[in-house]
Formats: sequence, C-alpha cells, structure tokens
Amino acid sequence: MTATLSQSASVPSETRANTAPEAVILVDTAGVVLAANRVAAAGLGKSLQELVGSNALDLVTPEVAAMRKTKLDKLVSSGDSASFVGSRLGRVLSDRVHPLMGRDGKVHMVMVFDRDITEELRAQEALRESELRFRTLIESSPEPILLDRAGVTLFANLAFARLVGADPVGALAGRSVLDFVAPGFREQVANHLVASSHKEGAPATLEVDGLREDGTVFASEVRVCQVDLADGPATLAYVRDITERRAQEARKAALEAQLQQAQKLESVGRLAGGIAHDFNNLLTAMTGNLELIMMDLSAGDPMLAQLAEVRRATDSAAGLTRQLLAFSRKQIIEPRAMDLNALLGRLEKMLRRLIGEDLRLELALAPNLGCVRADPGQMEQILVNLAVNARDAMPDGGTLRIETTNGQHSEAAGTDLARFVCVTVSDTGVGMTQEVKEHLFEPFFTTKDKDKGTGLGLATVYGMVQQNGGRVEVDSTPGMGSRFRIMFPEVREKAQPERASTVPEFQGQGETVLLVEDEVAVRDLARRFLGKLGYRVLEAGSGAEALAVARGHEGPIYLMLTDVVMPGMSGRALAGQLKVLRPETKTLFTSGYTEDAIAHHGVLEDGLAFLGKPYNLKALGAKLRQVLGQP
Repeated sequence: MTATLSQSASVPSETRANTAPEAVILVDTAGVVLAANRVAAAGLGKSLQELVGSNALDLVTPEVAAMRKTKLDKLVSSGDSASFVGSRLGRVLSDRVHPLMGRDGKVHMVMVFDRDITEELRAQEALRESELRFRTLIESSPEPILLDRAGVTLFANLAFARLVGADPVGALAGRSVLDFVAPGFREQVANHLVASSHKEGAPATLEVDGLREDGTVFASEVRVCQVDLADGPATLAYVRDITERRAQEARKAALEAQLQQAQKLESVGRLAGGIAHDFNNLLTAMTGNLELIMMDLSAGDPMLAQLAEVRRATDSAAGLTRQLLAFSRKQIIEPRAMDLNALLGRLEKMLRRLIGEDLRLELALAPNLGCVRADPGQMEQILVNLAVNARDAMPDGGTLRIETTNGQHSEAAGTDLARFVCVTVSDTGVGMTQEVKEHLFEPFFTTKDKDKGTGLGLATVYGMVQQNGGRVEVDSTPGMGSRFRIMFPEVREKAQPERASTVPEFQGQGETVLLVEDEVAVRDLARRFLGKLGYRVLEAGSGAEALAVARGHEGPIYLMLTDVVMPGMSGRALAGQLKVLRPETKTLFTSGYTEDAIAHHGVLEDGLAFLGKPYNLKALGAKLRQVLGQP
C-alpha cells in the first residue's frame, strides 16, 4: 500500500518518531535525509542536526550504497512498500520501507523503519542449537523417548522405535500417541497428557500397558514433563518397559503370600502337635487297657463286640492324631535314598483298585530318574492321599496321571532344590477356585460332605512333603482339573533295597527293663504290657527318680523305655546320664510327638530307637526285641 502526503497518519510527528523504539528516517527520492528520530541518529553515531540533510547513501560503503540506490529507484518507480534485511557495523537490521506519494501520483519521499534484530537472531540461533543438542541427546538416549504436542507425535528416538517395533523411526512422526497404548488405557493416557500440559514441576508418572506395532502388549512406566521449543511447548514422554519388573513384583507377592500361608500353617502345626502329644498319652492308656481287657475275656463273651466298637473308635482317633502329627511335621521319620519310579511300580495295582474302574490311571515315568532321600512310608501316603483327592474330584470319571521328571531350578542355584526330582499328580476333575486353593492345606478344611472326609488328607501331604525337604505347588482352574507338583532334592546316593518285612519274636526272656514315664495311667499300662511280654520291670516317674533306681539296682538293666517329654529332665538327657552309669543299657524312646531332643524336624537321629504313641502290646514287644537284638 502506498501512502499519500495528504495522509498525516502516514508521516509520524516528531514526538511520535522520537518515542518509537525503532529507527525512523524520512528520505527523498535521491536519498537525502529529510527527518529522523533520535534512535536513528544514535544508531548511525550522529546527532540529529548532522543526520538531517545528509545523504543516507553516503553513510554506507560504495558497494552497499549502489545496491540501496537500485532498491530505492525500484521503490520510487513502483510505489510499493518493501522489507529487507541488511547489515551495518556488524549489526543485523530489518528495514521496512514505505514510499509516500504526492497528489500528482508520484513518489516524493520514502519512510524507512529500521530495527536492530541482531540479538533476536542470536537468541533464535541459540534456541536452534539448543534444540539440536536436545534432539541429539534424545536420539542417542538408550531410554525410549517420545516428543508430542496435543497427542500427536513430533519425534521419537531409536530406542522408542525398537520398543514398539517400528521401522523406520521417521514413520512415527505425525502418529497419534494413543497408537502405542493398549485400548483399555487410552482414555487414562489422554486425560493424563491434558492434565500434565497444565502443570509445572516434577515429571508425572503412570503405569499403563503399551502396544507394539505387531499388536503385542507390554507393561510400561511413562514419565511426562513439559518442554519449550522454538515453535511452542511440547510434552516429553520417557517410556520404560517394566514387564520384567512386574513379573518380579508378582513373584515377590506370590512368595510373600506363600510365606504368610506357611507361617499360618506353622502356627496351626505347633498347636496340632501339642494337642496330639496330650491326646496320644490318653489314647495309649485307652487302647492299651482295652486290649488287656479283651485279652482276658473268653471268645464268646458278649462284651467283646462292644469293646471292639470302642477299639475301632480309638483306632480312628489314633489315625487322626497321626495325620495331625504328619501335618505339623512332628512324626519321626527314617528317610533313606529311594527311587520314586520303583515305588510307583509297587503301588500301581493298589492305586488302580483305589480309584476304581471308571477312572483311568496313566503313569509316565522318566528314564534315569534321580534318587531322593525320603521316608518310604510317607512317600506312599503322599501318593495315596493325592490319588484319593483326585478320585473324589472326578465323580463322573476321568484320568489320573502320575508323572516323574528330573528338573533344575536356575533361580535356586546353590540351594537344596537346585536339582530336583518331581512327581506330578494331575486329574481332569472339577478343579478349584482361588479361594479354595488359599485354604487347601489347612487341617480340617474340606469341600466334601461331612461324612466323606476329615479335611486332613492334603494337610497331611503338605506336612509330609515339608518334613522330607520337598516343596509342593498346585495349579488348578474350575472345570479344568488340578495338578500337584511335588519336588524333592535330588541326592547322589543310590537307592537302598527294600528292607525285609519279617516280624521278630516279641516275647521277652526275663530281661530287666527300666520304665520311665511321668503320666501315671500310661506308666501303669506300660508296666502291665511289659509284664505280659515276660520282662522284669523297674519303674520311675521322672528322670531323677530313674537315675536313683538305676544306682540302687544291683543286677543288669538291659533296656530303658522312656518318654521323651518329661518335666525336669527330658528323656534324651536322662539317656545321656544313664549311659555313664550303665554303658551296657540300651534305650527305647517313646512319645506322642517328637521334639528336637531326639529328632531334628522329625528326622530321627542315627542310632536312636523310637516307638510312637499310642502303641499296642504286639508293637511294643516287636520293638523291644528289635532293639535288644541289636549289637
């Protein structure tokens, strides 16, 4: 637009020109300065009086003057305004030139607005260099980084492209940020980006599921913060794949849950062990006296049938007590190296009869299976209990599969379970809910009808596995069956052959036995048993009394039958002191459950003999002959 001389607004007044922040110069068509403001004079290093009347073309070099003269002539002839950038005295100037036209339609003057943009350009250059360094830093960062504005990707580095499986990196620009977020988290991310764009300070963090180009999902942690770029603010997002961290957290949570469960079961086990100890003393007196009464009755006595019912009830109570002891790991066991394949071979026929004809039994036994060190009787009980549990879970038929494998835990390097032997018992039954699995090994917990189980079967399995140094894992889904994996440490020992099952003669030959028992009822019963078996009996109600009896007896004492748990002095301590007085006397320990006095976690110490309560006449007689017959 060309201004005319009649438009006073086009020619700044002297006051307005002097207060303008930029240089203002009015020249004629030849370049002579007609007027100027103080900023223009100061910029040229002259006073207003010196500047006005001088030729503006004389203030620059001849080369620049010729160039400007050409531009001035073009402006005068065209009458169009123009802008251009030039330099003077090492400064960069931006000129806006407006020709002023007279009433005759010709240009008579030219108004020049001159602004020093040197610092502005330097600031822009510094910003560009900063952004270049910024981009270089992001590109070389090993951490996946994405730069976005209003949900649109401006830039993503190579690490981010690798994370989401994109190639090349440039293909990500212009994509929606939400393309890299799993559908269920997109609304959350969109809201978060909006909220973070209005906040300042520390980066905000959230955890979402990311989405790769191939559609796979990964767990990610995203930290966002605001950055200022030359063309406006943007959001910088640091993305980290936390799939492994999530897995570790899940494993840690599972281990903590297992620890809590183990601690709970341990507490219940201690309670059960204490109850079983007292109950076994009562059962010993009850079952023993029943046995003696029934021995004194004639074959046709009608009381025999009634007493037999009482005996069956006490036997059931004794069985329940044994299961409680197994759960609480208070049973004494005698582990030895054994081959689980051989054990399953011996049990196969019994297991087939146990589960019935409507269920199919499959055995998958690994060749070259490693040996384990365990109590054979307890291993049989574990397999039987699991088979019964599987049978009850398949009322409409199905398959029971028992598989043996060798295994190795890389994460358990240096521990007993680094190399293990695994027995997996699986069924195709009804399966279990998570709630049932959480209480699975608790004693007396059962989902069966009251008349179909005590709830001690799996509790017993848990205790026996733990006592033999193993570990049990359960995997089950409702309607999909259950799988129990039992792992025992592999040992280098060779499997020991099965011991002969011959029953020794149990009648005594008049040997003297020192009986030590603090429970009067149990002591009276044991004395009567020993008398019927043909032994001479010396009695004591405590350890101190037993030592006094041993000192006062002149003849030999062949064996001491002593309770383990007694007030004042334990049976183990008594045996140690008696050994000094009478080195030839052998010891047979008896108890309702074990303590560390004779066993460590229920494993009998080598060289010690033990008879668990409750016991009957024949069991006591057989054990006494076994111990007395040892060298």
